[in-house]
Amino acid sequence: MQYNPRIYVEVSEIGDLHRGKPYACNSALVYTSVVVFGPVRILHGPESREKKEWFLDQLLVKYGQPDWTFEPGYPLIDRIILYEQKIEVLTGKHSSGLYH
Repeated sequence: MQYNPRIYVEVSEIGDLHRGKPYACNSALVYTSVVVFGPVRILHGPESREKKEWFLDQLLVKYGQPDWTFEPGYPLIDRIILYEQKIEVLTGKHSSGLYH
């Protein structure tokens, strides 16, 4: 990052494999993907801490269980390095497989 902060990040979700006939090569994969291009920087200070706390809170809301309880705070939060990427180009792709 010191010499070239330009990166790309790709995120994808793979779905079912639709069986093709009569050959395997006629099959189709269901997927969605996004690629973001642009420069990245490391965030520091109070702004960084607030964003890390927000992210961890949202992660628990989305993937945690309603009955989970924790002690307040995130004592290891300062070990997390937070990167921020400026979006210059955003592309996406979606395949519905064979059944669209």
